[in-house]
Amino acid sequence: MARPAINSLYYLPFKRLWFLACVRTSDRLQYALCIAASCTINVLIGEIWQIPGLDLLPLISLALWQKDRVSNVKSGIVLHVLIISIMISIYLCVLFCLDHIFLIALFVAILSFVFFFLSAATKLGPLASIGGMLTVYLFITFVDYPIGEKITRSILYSNLFMSIPATLMMTLGVIISPSPKKLLTDQIAYNIKLSISLLKNKNTSHEKTALYLIHSGPEEMLKYVHLASSERMWDEKDLIALKQAAISSLSLLSVSLDISKHYSDESPEDLINSLEEIYTIFSKGNYPIDIPHVHIQSDQLPLRTIPDILVNFTTPPNEISPSKVTEKPPQKKQGFFVSDAFTNPTYVGFALKGTAAVFISYLIFKALDWPGIHTCIITCFLVALPRVGEMISKELMRFIGSLIGGGVSILSIIYLFPHMDEITLLSIIIFIMSLLSGWLKAGDSRISYGGFQLGLTFFLCILKDFGPTTDMTTARDRIVGVLIGNLVTYAVFSSIWPKSSFETLAKKITTISQMLQKQLQSTTIQEKEEAFASTQSAIEAGKLNLEFVQFEPYHSYSKDICFTDKFYSLRQAEKLSYRLLIGNINLNEAKQEIEKLESHLQ
Repeated sequence: MARPAINSLYYLPFKRLWFLACVRTSDRLQYALCIAASCTINVLIGEIWQIPGLDLLPLISLALWQKDRVSNVKSGIVLHVLIISIMISIYLCVLFCLDHIFLIALFVAILSFVFFFLSAATKLGPLASIGGMLTVYLFITFVDYPIGEKITRSILYSNLFMSIPATLMMTLGVIISPSPKKLLTDQIAYNIKLSISLLKNKNTSHEKTALYLIHSGPEEMLKYVHLASSERMWDEKDLIALKQAAISSLSLLSVSLDISKHYSDESPEDLINSLEEIYTIFSKGNYPIDIPHVHIQSDQLPLRTIPDILVNFTTPPNEISPSKVTEKPPQKKQGFFVSDAFTNPTYVGFALKGTAAVFISYLIFKALDWPGIHTCIITCFLVALPRVGEMISKELMRFIGSLIGGGVSILSIIYLFPHMDEITLLSIIIFIMSLLSGWLKAGDSRISYGGFQLGLTFFLCILKDFGPTTDMTTARDRIVGVLIGNLVTYAVFSSIWPKSSFETLAKKITTISQMLQKQLQSTTIQEKEEAFASTQSAIEAGKLNLEFVQFEPYHSYSKDICFTDKFYSLRQAEKLSYRLLIGNINLNEAKQEIEKLESHLQ
């Protein structure tokens, strides 16, 4: 097999970037609308009650709002608990170090380390980053007002403006966010609808969308199954059937994509009718049972595979009696901390680097005596990532987001805000920009950080104290602060104990090999489908890992790596996985192909 040798850059050409920004999935628009609604309502509440720190209200919602109602309620509860911890921490810190410059700097470092460690080594994740951002920012703000009454009033207001987004997540989130089961059935229906379109119209524009969904894998749909189970509203047997349908829908989409690309014959009308009936059932939030087998007389192997997929579409492997469906294998219960939280030095290293970035930004903030660039401290908490390649690649997206958000905010201040005489126009502007930011944030992980940075910069630039600002200085200062925070974080994480994405590449290659072996050993169509979906996810993770490595300095990895060669091998692994799914390869040939791919990927 001839392989390319040019070591060219693969990561995100403009067309690919534009596609990721525009591609539509079943829940992307709905999620963006929910984010826009929550951000707008947060600003309205802050305007009506005249709450200081108005710029942080929509920022918290943008960062933490979830797609489904269960996750929103859980996040809201955890955020309320976190708020109590934040208030206690701020009170104690102010009590002990007021008017002591050295102690103030020491507490900034301690608080930063604790929250960075919690974000990396616990289930809190981004919640801890938000908590650290709020705690440190409020702390350095309060110590500038050495008057007891002002500090007390500020702490109470802080409790209020942090509680508003948390409460909205628990109330508005239940009203406007769909259930996990609804999101699951909608995504399955969308996959089926896309398959119908591919089978009806060959070589359509839907091929890129289908390929994107296949590479995304079943993880998000399987997460919805787990969340739906935690609602205690749905029968366990139904959720197991929907889990199988989620996996089967990706196999159906893969086969339909192959037929659309390589076969020009029209698909049988009976098959299309059967798919449309199944789509209708899923689009109504239900799922079909006893799907009849569609007999197809064709020499096309992919076309003959579809009826086998449909017959077992909602039938889990080794179907058992309903009385045993709810039985689950014993699982080790996970605690608040990850299993190696106190033994793996990676978490401590990440916390120390994050602390260094915050501390350097704090020193710049104080040394320049420039209050407007306090956003440099906020940015450090929101942009820190453990791997150098991942951070650098997403810094590009953040930089683009900062430029767009800053540009729109300046134009709004110049042309819109001087003519604003009521809150309606402000609400419309907030909604539109939140919708754009939410749309990008709901997209692929490669661009979601850019969407968040767009909203971050926009909110920090146009909102000040109790409402919108008409002062260009505010926008300038806050944009400068965001850029300083990005620059400091990049400098620290790329120079102090840099962690290369290349270190995790071997593990991902091993996972791909294991998934291909699992496909090879599968006997039932359900087992093949599950292994195929897992293989596609593993391959996409490997591609993403290689993309991150390309952005790292040469000292982080071996210069002898040929990226194009490895990307080519991963594409060959995709093709092999598909051939194993439809049975278009014999056992010995498959083993040889797997061994060959392993040697090329090492």
